[in-house]
Amino acid sequence: AVDPMLHVPAGYRKVKALVTGYCPCSRCCGRGSFGITSTGANAWTTGAAADPRAIPYGQKIYIPKYGWTTVDDTGGAMRQNWRKGRLHFDIRYRFHWEARQWGARWMDVLIEE
Repeated sequence: AVDPMLHVPAGYRKVKALVTGYCPCSRCCGRGSFGITSTGANAWTTGAAADPRAIPYGQKIYIPKYGWTTVDDTGGAMRQNWRKGRLHFDIRYRFHWEARQWGARWMDVLIEE
């Protein structure tokens, strides 16, 4: 298989972003979390959160070591970072330990244009 980071597919661009991990638990999403994203999607499946003013809902992205996913959620940290001019994705995991293991990484990601 061809590494999309080495050969950026047509219709995508490479950008530097902060990528963090989260899961639908109350520790990651607060006490009012009900397993639903801000777009109404099931939060127990893979996906990503971003500031929708920076990256619209439904946008396809590629995160190395995570894979292809779709932006379907947002959060305060993503909106705060975008106000400061920093692109931030929060990628969703099923389990809290997986999200914690991912941590926070500055990395190149691909965004659908």
